[in-house]
Amino acid sequence: ETLNSEGLYDNTVTIVGIDATVDGIQAIKDGTLAMTVFQDANGQGYGAVKAAVNLIEGKAINDGTNYETDETGNICWVPFEPVTPDNVADYE
Repeated sequence: ETLNSEGLYDNTVTIVGIDATVDGIQAIKDGTLAMTVFQDANGQGYGAVKAAVNLIEGKAINDGTNYETDETGNICWVPFEPVTPDNVADYE
């Protein structure tokens, strides 16, 4: 919006967002946002609980999931889901 309101938007800058908000989804549909990413709140909640249970049980924090960890094994990454013009309808 700011680039548009300042007359600076000209399709030469690739603009991306995060969180797949309602406005972000609409901007992708309008062609003013190249992509956004969806942060899966359910996946993050599941990952946190699963990591806690795994720690209590002495297992790797990502045991029983397909989530990757960082090099220390102490951070569990819940994947972002890219939202593009090709799949934006799936996130409306």
